[in-house]
Amino acid sequence: MIKNITVTVSIEERLDKFLAGAIGLSRTRAKKIIQAGLVQSKQRMLKANTILPLGTILNITLPTHTDDTLQGEPIPLNILHDDKHIIVLNKQPGLVVHPATSNPSGTLVNALLNHYPALVDLDDTRPGIVHRLDKDTSGVMVVAKTKTAWQHLKNQFKNRTVQKIYLALVHGHPQVPHGIIDVPIGRHPYHRRCMAPVETGKPAQTHFTVLQNLRHFSLLSLDIKTGRTHQIRVHLNWLGYPIVGDMVYGQRKTNLAFERQFLHAYQLSFTHPNTEERLIFKATLPPDLKNILDNLDT
Repeated sequence: MIKNITVTVSIEERLDKFLAGAIGLSRTRAKKIIQAGLVQSKQRMLKANTILPLGTILNITLPTHTDDTLQGEPIPLNILHDDKHIIVLNKQPGLVVHPATSNPSGTLVNALLNHYPALVDLDDTRPGIVHRLDKDTSGVMVVAKTKTAWQHLKNQFKNRTVQKIYLALVHGHPQVPHGIIDVPIGRHPYHRRCMAPVETGKPAQTHFTVLQNLRHFSLLSLDIKTGRTHQIRVHLNWLGYPIVGDMVYGQRKTNLAFERQFLHAYQLSFTHPNTEERLIFKATLPPDLKNILDNLDT
């Protein structure tokens, strides 16, 4: 099936960026649609980096169902809040947020579509997704249920009005009880699948507070002011206190029987896209992380 959409350009910005915001697509999906010639103006095909004048009429042919249409899968979800506009959940560890070549199924998106089938109408690649957590990072996330809510939440993340607080167990004891890591992050110059502190990278800022010292480890609270890929993991490793269990950026060996990084998205605060009420949601530690802390505290 396909659906034809007409959109009037209301912001002078790159076409792929405008289209993503206007009809609730991911930037990647918008670019693919443009490159396929499915976005036209006056029967003229356009390029993703085109900046069109205000008032330009766009004719969009949007495939809604293809052979690789996302499918719902019966994966359990820990729902913290659910209304007509948003879903807030506590993501379990080991769950990738959205499908990719390496993880075509068994993702959070597949689970969401099983519980909320109407989400597929928002986007056929990442329906409702406005932010991500790494596969092995657990914790609180917000998902949009409408295009209006999606755009509202995306703007909040873009304008950095969303507060994100994490808990992490790190090797060693920081010399100060609290501090700020203000180091830009970019793609690693040699290991292209990893991120690294890079002078020419994007600004990244992490505030940390030591909550508890436990033997050779410390429990930290982290308030990230930006949302760069692997930001906390990169910053803490740069500081000299890598996250316990982080096999990419941390110490590969530890005396703890632990198979993932000890990183949990503990609290998320944002403005409700409909009521404008400021909301705070907290996600309790999953059993594997709680057991580690209990054993260290004895």
